[in-house]
Amino acid sequence: AFRIPTKLNPTQPSLFNPHLSIDKTATMPQRMFIAGLTIPNRGEDTSELLRDAQSDLYDYVTTNLPHTSFSGQNPRSDITALESKYWSTSTVGVVTDPAQYDAVDMNDDETAPRANYGEGLIEKLSLPAENPLKQLAEKTFTFMLDWASHMSIPAVILPPVPTNATKGSRAAYARFLASKCLSSNLQFWVRVPCDKQSVEAFTLLHKMSGGMANLGCMLMFVNSVSPSDAALASTKDSDSIGENLVLLHQLIGCNLRAICFETSVFLTNKGGYPTLSKSSQLLFTVLLQRLGRTIRVLVEGNPLHNVDSSDMSANNNGSFGKTGCSAYLQYLRHLRNRD
Repeated sequence: AFRIPTKLNPTQPSLFNPHLSIDKTATMPQRMFIAGLTIPNRGEDTSELLRDAQSDLYDYVTTNLPHTSFSGQNPRSDITALESKYWSTSTVGVVTDPAQYDAVDMNDDETAPRANYGEGLIEKLSLPAENPLKQLAEKTFTFMLDWASHMSIPAVILPPVPTNATKGSRAAYARFLASKCLSSNLQFWVRVPCDKQSVEAFTLLHKMSGGMANLGCMLMFVNSVSPSDAALASTKDSDSIGENLVLLHQLIGCNLRAICFETSVFLTNKGGYPTLSKSSQLLFTVLLQRLGRTIRVLVEGNPLHNVDSSDMSANNNGSFGKTGCSAYLQYLRHLRNRD
């Protein structure tokens, strides 16, 4: 059994110092496991999201980094509501496109929710130097990273490397990151979907940027099939395991820092609870065996599994917790403790 904190818990494991901040009064899993949560529509609600997430035994949450200063605007309430120590131990920043950019959908399904991974910014970095759109993109990107440093946020999740663009866009991205890595204490986690093209694109970016120690990646398990095709896709799992294991070792050599599971990638068992395909379970287990305490885990997305009203009650006695995402973490911890 776990002790459920009713307030923000400063003694939970932090992102980069797990050994120093274990709550000795809590019954924690025997193996270290630092897990975080992203809920897209709560990206500017860091204080409340962290309180709910810690109640569901997540260790950290993500926050959308602002694109401009708050002068002339109403500042985000979470900036003052959340104590500074939680920004530096329990928060990871996320780079997103400004509102004027169209959010890019990782899937081809036009009916699916559109994810904002900040790809519009990367596209504009490759424009000619005199182009005002490039200049604005660089200014916006730089402001977000500077704000994260100002708030003492330890790590920032960056947009994926383009796979369907010219090498010029990758080179522009690499040059930008190289300049920022040299002058920053931030850890940079570039999103890398779990496919060959994306892994190759990141390994090239990592090489072009000089292989900076604070430039790493976050492997993303994303849903590339519709629910109706899930059963068919699962029969092909065994064909892709060997290739994906090769990809994993490539990423480990390029500073793999985190693993992200979108809620849409989870299948549903007979009891209505989330589960992963056998190939995803294997890949996750291999990563935990290789990287152990150094890897961070992130659950990203809105809860997509059955959420009973009793699960969302103030008493938090249900299986899905206050965030609706507790079952995903319970399942991932189960995989961690059985390997």
